[in-house]
Amino acid sequence: MAEYAYVRVSTKEQNIDRQLAALEPYNIPKKNIYGFINLMFTESFHKTC
Repeated sequence: MAEYAYVRVSTKEQNIDRQLAALEPYNIPKKNIYGFINLMFTESFHKTC
């Protein structure tokens, strides 16, 4: 079964890099990490990472 993750960055204090680093131990493929950045939805981070 595939695993997915969700991250959200909506304030200046939040950091996408910290959130992605926190997910590393779970070995979730970047193509399966979804979320919001600056309140604008992105399909997946693998397209921007």
